[in-house]
Amino acid sequence: MRFEAKHRELKETAHSTTSRKNITFTLAMKQQLKFSYKLLAASDTNLYTSNLQTGPIISLSNELIQLYIIKTLFFSEEVNFSGDDVIFVSWVSIKGIMYNCKNMSVVLNLCDENNFMLPSFGLIQSICITNLNKPFAICKKFNTQYFDEHFQAFNVYSTQNLVCIFLTNLENIYPTHLCTISNGLTFIPLKL
Repeated sequence: MRFEAKHRELKETAHSTTSRKNITFTLAMKQQLKFSYKLLAASDTNLYTSNLQTGPIISLSNELIQLYIIKTLFFSEEVNFSGDDVIFVSWVSIKGIMYNCKNMSVVLNLCDENNFMLPSFGLIQSICITNLNKPFAICKKFNTQYFDEHFQAFNVYSTQNLVCIFLTNLENIYPTHLCTISNGLTFIPLKL
């Protein structure tokens, strides 16, 4: 486009508009609507229209899959890990938010009644996707002891429980990380 050729488009719009009360507002609104149409009408690979992107497929050992089958509690719907309709991936991105298995934790429950109304967290161990493109995370559950104001994080301890949660139904969509300090205490900050 030539230098200042964009003005020609605005001039043509101004000439075709019948309202003269607030012409700058009309031109700005028309340009914003045109731009939003371009974003929403783009192809399926667009960030705003595609909901789910996945990383490479990984294979897990049979022992680990058997452990998941035996020990996993399901927060939402149940998943058959040994079936052909489940694949394990290294990461998944849902509406631009990436989840992976590298020290990433998610909030399982923001207000756990069994834990004095403190949140419970899960450290992501594996991510699987069903044949219906539903992403699930298998997490190692952490219970919360207290909130530390100095670190602005929750002091947590690990349990032996494994939990499977549907990633699009999280109470808090933002993942966080696990920090262990030198004296052995483990903290997880809550990102809202």
